[in-house]
Amino acid sequence: MKKKFRILSIFASLAGVSVLLQSTSVLFQVLDYIGGSEPPSPSPGTNLSPLPPTSGDAIKVASIATEFPTDWEEFATANSLNISTKQSEWLNRERDEDPDMYLKWMTSHGAVPVDSVRHQIVLRGNRAEPVRITGMRVLSRCQRPLAGTYFLKPSGGGGEDTVRIGFNLDKSHPIAQRADDLSASFGESYFASKTYSLKYKEEVVFQAIAITSKFYCEYRIQIDALSGDRRIRQIIDNKGRPFNVTASIARRGDTHPYKGYRTMYVGGLARSEVTPKPGQNDNRAWIQVDSKSWSG
Repeated sequence: MKKKFRILSIFASLAGVSVLLQSTSVLFQVLDYIGGSEPPSPSPGTNLSPLPPTSGDAIKVASIATEFPTDWEEFATANSLNISTKQSEWLNRERDEDPDMYLKWMTSHGAVPVDSVRHQIVLRGNRAEPVRITGMRVLSRCQRPLAGTYFLKPSGGGGEDTVRIGFNLDKSHPIAQRADDLSASFGESYFASKTYSLKYKEEVVFQAIAITSKFYCEYRIQIDALSGDRRIRQIIDNKGRPFNVTASIARRGDTHPYKGYRTMYVGGLARSEVTPKPGQNDNRAWIQVDSKSWSG
């Protein structure tokens, strides 16, 4: 019995020594780190990079931005807006100093781009195998153009267009077409003879334009792609909401082309034909005119 007890005591002593050595080793590592030494490096072959996902979106929308032209501004709303002189001058300052705030105010008050709107879309591959983009189309819902308030601010110059694909929302099934400018005469189907293959984390930038001369449209963009042998469809929208654009109801060539709008504001070069309101000192700010009589 005593012999058995001694054997157990020896094993217990050895186990205690082992624990003590391990604790001492950890203590020295902690002291070395506190003293300025580098922490122990991962063992060779350790891969800290996450593996490509096998579920979720095969193509990530890295960023999307709606681009409003700065050389010629046209907006329309569904309802009539009344903007005070102070609001008008504040908007003009924000347009120069903080364009994002300016556009946020306009869109939050229901202002929609007229005739065309541009988007810059950055897409990123999100699979281990390449994902091939085979097409893009628009899912739209259209109705009569907006006829509430009309904003017009022309300037003397025009910007350079860098649009590569276009969607004509006047068509019943708009698909991505070649687009070299802002005209409605888009070319052939963009993806008829071309596709894009995205490797994991590889990006491609699309400059897109949507146009209409007949309707007010709300729309989303659908991507058609192949991931391996599986067909996939993904939707691009404005943070969960549709994009929108409206046709102008101005009758070009008429004596009073804007009489269909209930309210109208002009700025830029159009201000030269308008007498400012009393107290309105900023000659660049929006100023209200009578849409029934103003000829431009």
